[in-house]
Amino acid sequence: MKRCTGLEPSTCVRAILLAGLVFGLLLTQVRVGYAAALPDGRIPITGPVQITTPGSYVLTQNILTESNCIAINTDDVTINLNGYRIKYGRNQITDLPRRPDGGSVDSTPGPRSYGIWDGSGAHRNIVIFDGTVEGFTDNIDLGHSSNVRVENISAEGIAARMNRPHPITVGDASIIRSCRVEDGQAVETAIRAGSDCQVLDNVVARTAGIGMIVGNGCRIAGNQIMSEAEDGIHGGRSCIIEHNVVVDVPDLGIVASDGSSVLHNVVTCTVGRRSGTGVSGGMFCQIRDNTVTEFREGILGGDGAAVSDNAVNGSGFVGISVSARAMVSRNIVTASNIGIQLGDFYVADQNHCTGNLSYGIQCAGRPGTLRDNTFGQNGADVGGCSR
Repeated sequence: MKRCTGLEPSTCVRAILLAGLVFGLLLTQVRVGYAAALPDGRIPITGPVQITTPGSYVLTQNILTESNCIAINTDDVTINLNGYRIKYGRNQITDLPRRPDGGSVDSTPGPRSYGIWDGSGAHRNIVIFDGTVEGFTDNIDLGHSSNVRVENISAEGIAARMNRPHPITVGDASIIRSCRVEDGQAVETAIRAGSDCQVLDNVVARTAGIGMIVGNGCRIAGNQIMSEAEDGIHGGRSCIIEHNVVVDVPDLGIVASDGSSVLHNVVTCTVGRRSGTGVSGGMFCQIRDNTVTEFREGILGGDGAAVSDNAVNGSGFVGISVSARAMVSRNIVTASNIGIQLGDFYVADQNHCTGNLSYGIQCAGRPGTLRDNTFGQNGADVGGCSR
């Protein structure tokens, strides 16, 4: 040990002890929420913590907290929740009590609270997987960060149960896969993603608000949105929205902005029947091979839309309605008020309209082209245009 010079011996001893105490306090502060590194190099997380060093982290126990839990303040972080649960609240972590309708009984925390979030701002290359985060106002909020992956590689996945306004949020160029968001009567949007993202094979069940909102250039595929949400999927421009199932979402099933493709989806509503819109596409959208049932408006297409090979049934007002210069081909529209309603300069060919109360096809704008359409048992086969 270095000698103290220029000080009385007692003063020197006190200075050394004080320095040791300060160092110990700093070390303790840095290590809150951590345990010693595992043999494979991963760093265990045992409680609320701020991550400031890139690396691989793993939960080794459930965490119950009345504060924010894990703040990520650096790039290149992987957190394996390891099947454990992060929960906001005072009660011990057990299975949630259930309401008679199957939802969970919950109590919303007052201020905003965060389960896992990008605390200091925008970061890159963050991976979160295999566990449960629940009860926070924002369970996983990585909306400022890019190249994020929130993914399930186990049976349970990220089950953001007992949800609050925004259960899962990521920034641009990110992936949300095989996650489950359920039982959230206060949810504003269950899953939010920036531009150029992939939102794949997720389940949103028994939530309020909107199932998913994504930015431009995203792929939204294989998701299930079931029951109680106001809207199902909102996609930005040039998205691919395919192979999704949207059930009992009474307002807007799928909304696609300009230049998007809406393909092979099933959109149906048995609650608040014949209200809202099943699929709404912007300008130059491709809307193909979807099944849409029991909305007020089955499919709406903007200017220049291509609407083909869809099956639309039971629309309260109109099965398919398009704006100017749209192409409507090979659709089957049944048991609606108006089967197909066409805007200016349309092309409508090889559609089959049957059992529609008012018209099979109604032309509401300037003349276009009708060819090879078939009809059966409509109030009138064609209205406002010639075959």
